[in-house]
Amino acid sequence: MKNVLYLSPSVTMYGARVMLLQLASALDPARFRPVAVCLTEGGLTDELRRRNIPAYVVGIHPWRKGKNLWRIPVNTVRIANIIKREKIDIIHCNDFWALPWALAARWWAGSAAPVICHVRNPVGEKRVRNYKLQQADKIVTISHALRAELDHWSKVMQDEKIVTIHDGLDFSLLDAQKDTCDLRKKLNIPSESQIILQVGHISERKDQLTLLRAVQKLPESFKPHVIFLGDVKPHNREFGEEVKRLGESPQLAGRVHFAGFQAEVAPYYRMCDLLAIPSAEEGLGLVSLEAMHFAKPVVGSNTGGIPEVVKDGETGLLHPPGDAAALSKVVETLLNDVETMRSFGLAGQVRAHEMFSLSTHADNMQNLYDRISGSERSH
Repeated sequence: MKNVLYLSPSVTMYGARVMLLQLASALDPARFRPVAVCLTEGGLTDELRRRNIPAYVVGIHPWRKGKNLWRIPVNTVRIANIIKREKIDIIHCNDFWALPWALAARWWAGSAAPVICHVRNPVGEKRVRNYKLQQADKIVTISHALRAELDHWSKVMQDEKIVTIHDGLDFSLLDAQKDTCDLRKKLNIPSESQIILQVGHISERKDQLTLLRAVQKLPESFKPHVIFLGDVKPHNREFGEEVKRLGESPQLAGRVHFAGFQAEVAPYYRMCDLLAIPSAEEGLGLVSLEAMHFAKPVVGSNTGGIPEVVKDGETGLLHPPGDAAALSKVVETLLNDVETMRSFGLAGQVRAHEMFSLSTHADNMQNLYDRISGSERSH
């Protein structure tokens, strides 16, 4: 049996942390034992411990921020001690932010454990250098689009280190989430009104402004309600206030609902007519898989990994990122054709289950663990 240490620089239960939790829970217990180090106590540590997965808390704050420099020696030693105590065979960074911590702690522990780094969003050449991606033993991108971006930085990256493994979900966990109240009544949405759902923290990267501007451009006969599931992080406060102001404008007032972060999202997917992913950039877009599981069509930006999940004209419709007029057009097309929405939704459900299941993802990751732990690290 091999012990796998996961490093997570965040504990909020959005995409990356959901995937860490589901993967760690799906590992073959005869082959792998998961252990986690997390930034703070929170949703992820609670869920890991609920599944009897050891979860340590060490302040693995962003490595290159000056205010965190004093933490590096002490916390590096703490992680190194965990590596030795838990007899770690493989170190898996759940995001590139954690990679410098993994490399330093491995060195301090005198460990030969290979280090895997997950890349879930665009990083750019500067971060490739600053966060030492070239020193990882293997890099896992969640989409071919991210792999292509890393290939572009071939001067600092060895291409053979990079592999693409799509995320996958345990859809049964969504089915277990029950409707506990009448959400339409709670949110004051008329029974005849169509609903557009957007899931994710409110930020420029998720680009909720473009969605609201698109809804503004719909013909007068269309009055859909928009539900945002997600919170506003401190560094996105100004953008969040702009989104809220637009949502309260006379043209949209009463039809935009800020429901905040929701641990159980299934009731919202069941209620909505379609999911919107207007992101300016997106590594893959797990929320599209969640919507497709519930047979909901998806309108999304033609960027990053979104087109690898959403097949344009088959399971949803794509539009150029940041183009409110184009997004408005595809939203109108779907809301005006219930049968097309239904057929796209059913096709998406089949695609999600066939291509993006947790079992497929876990098999691919475990095969990678076997390969990398059975070969020598590159230096």
